Amino acid sequence: HLEGRPTEGDLDLRKVVRSTDGWSGADLRHLCELAARAALGRAVRTGIPEPIRSADLRSAAREARSSTRPWFEVARTHAEFSNDAGEYDELLAYLRTRRML
Repeated sequence: HLEGRPTEGDLDLRKVVRSTDGWSGADLRHLCELAARAALGRAVRTGIPEPIRSADLRSAAREARSSTRPWFEVARTHAEFSNDAGEYDELLAYLRTRRML
């Protein structure tokens, strides 16, 4: 989602990746939009084009929220109590690997 956008040299994405584990593609797009807005805000204030920085991404990761977590919480409850025929075995296995169960 950063492709084609001005970014600062080598972005350090490790912390961002750790803090956004399990996020959807749409969540990550939103995070990149927030980071781009921060860079644009600096550019408007200074009159100089500003790249997206690692700090912009980390700040956006603290501000944004995952849309998948609430879904998984509802799905977990449903899968735990409605899995008589094993329809949700794969989901339950996934939730166990993610330590969400």
